[in-house]
Amino acid sequence: MLILDVMMPGSLNGFQVCETLKADPDLRGTAVMLVTARAQKSDLQEGAAVGADAYLVKPFSPMELLERVGTLLDGRG
Repeated sequence: MLILDVMMPGSLNGFQVCETLKADPDLRGTAVMLVTARAQKSDLQEGAAVGADAYLVKPFSPMELLERVGTLLDGRG
């Protein structure tokens, strides 16, 4: 499982990393959670379009993060 922030330093953002990962046949089964302060409908749609398994909007509680991780790891994501 990977947890990616949408806004990352460097040339790639979390959407791009997720899309690249999900396009790789050997890695597409890896669960990906995007975390971000970007909560517009278009952002959520982009997360779905690139194959993110979960999208968590900041601020969030540590318990919410743990619950979402547990759900993804249990295959209920």
